[in-house]
Amino acid sequence: MYAKLENSKIKVYNKLPSKFKGITGNYAGGFYALDPATILAEGFKPLVKPPISDVFLYGYGEIIEYSDRFEYEIVLISPDQTLAGAKEKRMTELRSIATDLFNETNWYYERETRTDKMANTVRKSVPDWVLIRDKGVYESFDIIEGEINALTTISEVLSYTITLA
Repeated sequence: MYAKLENSKIKVYNKLPSKFKGITGNYAGGFYALDPATILAEGFKPLVKPPISDVFLYGYGEIIEYSDRFEYEIVLISPDQTLAGAKEKRMTELRSIATDLFNETNWYYERETRTDKMANTVRKSVPDWVLIRDKGVYESFDIIEGEINALTTISEVLSYTITLA
């Protein structure tokens, strides 16, 4: 990728243009294949994306111009994020996943409650497979909650994978 300063703004080019009317000449084709010195003289500089050590905490910000290149700055994604806030965000996600799983089986509990209260109706119990599955969800929830609360850095919390089934 390349970038060029145009009208006081940095324009990003995924690839160099084939045709280009510039300072050093008019190029009807093949501009992208010219030598690097000519391309640089026309103001096109490589656009560098430096590696990010922690993609959960950092992202790419503004593009900064240097003499030989343009480069994305690395910025905190959420500079006001706290460890407690990150944990609460993950716990909210965990509760949402658990709620969705329980919503899949709530019908069986409703049926049991309603058939138990209806006259001349045979009570329909919650099937064992539902009870076993829901017990597993509760147990997994408790384990994951403990694991999230034991994490000590924001990065660990944000990169923690919640698998609840």
